[in-house]
Amino acid sequence: MQTITNYKIDGEILFFKDKTGFHRVALDVGEGDDIYIFREWKITYALALNTHLGYVGLQAFEGGDLVGSIFLQNESELTKCIGKQWYNMTPMTIVKKLAVYV
Repeated sequence: MQTITNYKIDGEILFFKDKTGFHRVALDVGEGDDIYIFREWKITYALALNTHLGYVGLQAFEGGDLVGSIFLQNESELTKCIGKQWYNMTPMTIVKKLAVYV
């Protein structure tokens, strides 16, 4: 998995390029979220992380198509899917743990 840095976010729209072309996709993000973009094989992952409000969202895109998503918003869900110290994990570690659910 690699971190993607060549992208643009305008409001709730993510613009990125992969081997299949340029894409524009809608993100499920909130104001104040930290957003991280990763790619593994043909899948581009968008992680929305808000430790202050205690939630994590992950969307997976193949090209411009949404192929899966997960949203966790309480401590029991976060602990079950990611681990007890989820708020201390790197964004890439969180994506790797959640990718199995999307």
